[in-house]
Amino acid sequence: MINIPVSECTFKFEALPEDMQPDFDESINAIIRRQLDAGNPYAWFVARVTCHWKSFAYSAYLGGCSYTDEEDFMQCEYYTDMVNEAHEGLTNSINETYAILKAVDNA
Repeated sequence: MINIPVSECTFKFEALPEDMQPDFDESINAIIRRQLDAGNPYAWFVARVTCHWKSFAYSAYLGGCSYTDEEDFMQCEYYTDMVNEAHEGLTNSINETYAILKAVDNA
């Protein structure tokens, strides 16, 4: 098994547009809409955290996010969970690819 140290990876956070409409009480929905209208992309978004190692990448996603700004999101527990998920996904993907290539080479 190939173990990729987190310290050798880089992580990128992106706030992507959320297609799903917020489904809170009307006062919260109105606040989110006002923030979006004011140009705040963090008011309602899909978070994507991508783990990069060499030429490999793996992304973790979380929809229905509403935060003040990027820093607010990156300080929350969800961001840490997504970093861990992206790193684990990258490691698993590389190991699966390695196993396939090894099997092809031995065939």
